[in-house]
Amino acid sequence: MQPRNICYRVWKSLKVFRRDDTKFAIKVGTGAALYALPAFLPTTRPYYSRWKGEWGLLSYMLVCSMTIGASNTTGYARFLGTSLGALCAVVAWYLTVGNAYGLAILGLLMAASTSYLILVKRQGPMGRFIILTYNLTVLYAYSLSQKDAAVDQYESDSPPIITEIAIHRVVAVLSGCIWGIIITRVIWPISARERLKHSLSLLWLRMSLIWKRDPLSMMAKTRNPVAYMTTREKLEIERFLARIESFRTSARSEFQLKSAFPDAAYSNIIRRTRTMVDAFHAMNLQLMTSVTASEGEIAILRYTALERQQLSARVSHLLSGEA
Repeated sequence: MQPRNICYRVWKSLKVFRRDDTKFAIKVGTGAALYALPAFLPTTRPYYSRWKGEWGLLSYMLVCSMTIGASNTTGYARFLGTSLGALCAVVAWYLTVGNAYGLAILGLLMAASTSYLILVKRQGPMGRFIILTYNLTVLYAYSLSQKDAAVDQYESDSPPIITEIAIHRVVAVLSGCIWGIIITRVIWPISARERLKHSLSLLWLRMSLIWKRDPLSMMAKTRNPVAYMTTREKLEIERFLARIESFRTSARSEFQLKSAFPDAAYSNIIRRTRTMVDAFHAMNLQLMTSVTASEGEIAILRYTALERQQLSARVSHLLSGEA
């Protein structure tokens, strides 16, 4: 066997490691192991425990996303939400002086405000992180203030210093967010901009192949309707469009020195592409509603066969050329 064939077989057998989901799993696992490493070293374990490294590890796992833009978006929401939640926790603690009933009332107000932020303002990640940080900080401080509570080695002051607890949480979350963005950017970076361009090209190429089917010519021969697309193809294209839209949302958060992301242009392109897909579907439904073609329709289809073939070739060429 020639060495080239052996190399090709090895390359082909390792194709699973070229998939984006495999790369994502490997780099996220590696980053988590490196971030948690200080917890297992005797010299760094006290610092890891004091500054709540487990919170940073959790933030890292939440920030890591498939693309760079999605990680930037999640990291921003995570850090800002944690900072606001910690600030609200400090204010609530000093206003109520650790009183359980006062904390319960303010907790209800916080839950209502974050629900409004999530449901009405569509800021889901930020709202969740605000209420999460607020609850954990206030409840942890309240538990430390109780006489029968378990004593924390680093935050066991009586009464507990709420600012110290909040700062530890914010610093841990910030370190986890920064580490997640670094891992996403440095190790096998997956750019949402590149995925957006590639996905649009694949969609246009698929649309060109669908257009080249020319079911009207088959109808002229068989007198029976022939569909452009099956229901499964329509569903797959809709899922593809949804994925493209998610790539566009993530690409807005990818910062590059050469230029800003042309969000308006891509939004217009995606909207017009969706219009073409809807037109394909409308033609498909129109064809399927006709049970059989009449003699006059058959004559028109045969008479315009050459023109339709040329038009189909040009439209298909334009779509494949854009791809």
